[in-house]
Amino acid sequence: METAKAEKKVKGLPEFVNKYPEHKVAIWALLKNNAGIRRLCSLNIIYYLKQKGELDADLKVHVEFISARIGTFEIKYKQKNSIIKSIYEYSEKFFIDCFLASFVDFSNEAQLITNDYVNKEMSKSLLDVTNNDDIAAFAGLDKTSKEIVDLTDLLIRNQ
Repeated sequence: METAKAEKKVKGLPEFVNKYPEHKVAIWALLKNNAGIRRLCSLNIIYYLKQKGELDADLKVHVEFISARIGTFEIKYKQKNSIIKSIYEYSEKFFIDCFLASFVDFSNEAQLITNDYVNKEMSKSLLDVTNNDDIAAFAGLDKTSKEIVDLTDLLIRNQ
């Protein structure tokens, strides 16, 4: 056990993650290391809770993904003179939906930003300069890549 902890520390993992299951750390790492995904996931969570009626539509809400308690996130908002906090688990179905939707949102934003860049810098549309087969090959969607990224590599690359 001591060797595993030392190895993780050498590879750059924070020591506190050792006490959590790897599948929770993997979700935490994606959120911690990707501000865009974290922002979009937070917006999706707030939207969901407001649509469900758990939060008033006019409330200013903050979502925090808690590093000290991997596998949870906290919703904070001010109501009258007090701060209200609610803690949720990653295992909430709505969190999974909001988390996955944030990647779709991120992809859509990236396409809009890239299209704007291509329009202004190349005077063309995104469709004129991209090839879906090339994109699929780069993304590994052609199923020829045997590479598997492990959690430690993910955390190290995104520090």
